[in-house]
Amino acid sequence: MVFVIAGMGGGTGTGAAPVIAQYARDTEALVVGVAVLPFKTEGIKRRESAIKGLLNLKNSCHCVIELDNEKLNDVTKGKYPMGKAFEVMDDLITETVQSLSEIVTEPSTINVDFADLRKIVETGGNAKVLYGESESSEPGNVLDAVLCNPILSPLVGPHYQGAEAVLLHISTGNELTLNSCHEVVSALEYELSDDVNLIWGLRTDDSMGSRVKVVMLVASIPESELEIEDVKESLTSLGESVQMIN
Repeated sequence: MVFVIAGMGGGTGTGAAPVIAQYARDTEALVVGVAVLPFKTEGIKRRESAIKGLLNLKNSCHCVIELDNEKLNDVTKGKYPMGKAFEVMDDLITETVQSLSEIVTEPSTINVDFADLRKIVETGGNAKVLYGESESSEPGNVLDAVLCNPILSPLVGPHYQGAEAVLLHISTGNELTLNSCHEVVSALEYELSDDVNLIWGLRTDDSMGSRVKVVMLVASIPESELEIEDVKESLTSLGESVQMIN
């Protein structure tokens, strides 16, 4: 499995990342792209270049997880120093790659293997990773931790309904009951769509106590639901602003 992580808009991300991804795919590797779009203030040309690079990356990868630096403002509320704000995005990317890797490399009670991961990723297209950790095993608290993550939610956005495939993994201590586990899985499945192809696994670790961690890879999200529409709108508005200044 190969992760191709790229900041889009410059020569390396826009130009080299799709080529590297295609090379990896030609070797029959499972290729997941993680693309980060630039700030609006970096200019309309860089944003346009980033979108072109993003589309090329999607053609080269099995699926692409799209992130946008512009949304860092929604997370930090403009109060973080620049370096700290970028650390938030770096941590998100690290957690995304690490969480997906651990799903198939760590032993589980209800197992998810590499074939399951491949089946989800190869549905193709656009993807998101949602995760959260609850201090309580109550299903409502677990769902809030995943769907209302204060750091992650603004960055990935709400546009994941209608996805065709989901890999869901739950890690928990000894307090989550089987009924509660099924309730969490059913609620997350309902949040996505009625006919989603959902594969889920469970890992128990007594050291976690009452804590519950959930990781979801949501794949094959319809184009109409993507933030790329917002990006295109921002390009239009930015272009109009440039014309007004001129």
